[in-house]
Amino acid sequence: MTVRLISLVINTNQIAPLVSFYKAIGINLQPAKVSIGSEYYKAIFPSFEFAIYGVKNKSEVKTPNFQLSFHVQHLDQILKNLKNIGGECILDPINSAEGKKAIVLDPDGHSVELIEDVR
Repeated sequence: MTVRLISLVINTNQIAPLVSFYKAIGINLQPAKVSIGSEYYKAIFPSFEFAIYGVKNKSEVKTPNFQLSFHVQHLDQILKNLKNIGGECILDPINSAEGKKAIVLDPDGHSVELIEDVR
């Protein structure tokens, strides 16, 4: 049995900061229509869809409840862009077997691993 990720949706009451955060990473989020009148942004990747859905009464997240991982180019520039919009880095860039990586928190407190292949 093969399992592959086809969709990832983040529900948030901070939709504007989350959209800015993920756009700073390089994800081309576009507004989309939904049948129940909330804000919704999505990006289509070759193998899955990434989306952010506005929820007005979401309780505040205290600790990261999942980690997203993205392969990126120009990690240092991305980290600079995130810092400029108030992003928090919880693991400064390190070299690993996977490549140069850092971990940041998005505005909802989700852990986001960014990996730049330096091979």
